[in-house]
Amino acid sequence: MHSDSLFQSYSEPQGFPNDVIYGMLEDEHGKLWTTTNSGIAVFDMNEANVIRTFDLSDGLQSNEFNQNGFLKIKTVCFFRELMVLISVTLIVLKATNSFRPLF
Repeated sequence: MHSDSLFQSYSEPQGFPNDVIYGMLEDEHGKLWTTTNSGIAVFDMNEANVIRTFDLSDGLQSNEFNQNGFLKIKTVCFFRELMVLISVTLIVLKATNSFRPLF
C-alpha cells in the first residue's frame, strides 16, 4: 500500500488478483466489488484488504471484464464480462456464492 496525504493505493499485497481494475461498485455494507483482469475482488475499506475473490472456479464465464461494464440496482450488481453479462444478487451471494449469467 502506497500512501500520501491525499491518496492510498492498493494492489496485490492487499489481496487483489492483479493491479488492473476496470470498475467498482459499493454494496450496502461499504464493501467495494471490483472487476479485474483476473475475476472479481471484494475489498473491505475498513480492513484495507480484499476479503474475497471470484474467478472461473466460482462459476464466472471469464476472468476478464470490460471497462464501464457494471451497474448496481438495489441489491443486484451487473458486471459485463468479455462475452457475457452476469448478475450478482448480493444477498443471495452471501449464502450461495453463485453467479447467474444473463443471456
